[in-house]
Amino acid sequence: MSLKYYPQETEYSCGPAAMRIALSGLKIEKSEEELIKLLNTSAKHGTYFQDFILLTKKLKLSYISEANSSISNLTNLLKNKYIIIICYYSKKEQCDHFSVVKKMDKENIYFSDPWFGQNHKYSLSYFQTIWRNIGRPNPAKKWFLAIKK
Repeated sequence: MSLKYYPQETEYSCGPAAMRIALSGLKIEKSEEELIKLLNTSAKHGTYFQDFILLTKKLKLSYISEANSSISNLTNLLKNKYIIIICYYSKKEQCDHFSVVKKMDKENIYFSDPWFGQNHKYSLSYFQTIWRNIGRPNPAKKWFLAIKK
């Protein structure tokens, strides 16, 4: 699976940009502007988890969405060719942030990240501490959306 990299075009559009990156791996091309509308994203609230799921259903994709997940679950989904969007708390930006998981090894998790770049990574131990969301209407730890055709 090959992901195209797209940086987010606004401070609040990491959700649509992450979805754009993920969809590129499925050979589905959408602009960030289209995805902002399809995901009901706004500067006030960003993107809600349920809007990712609604769009995934609209596009007739297979998906798994889960909270309180685990690193081993992400590893298994990657092995099964799912493309994974996660939400974590960015301490640098002090807000929730969506990103696409590219790969994992025993020590690190690697992202195609619409804000921090296509080769962003965290140690797994550090990632475990930030894999949560604070500003969502339904706070959840360790949330992800995994998609495939």
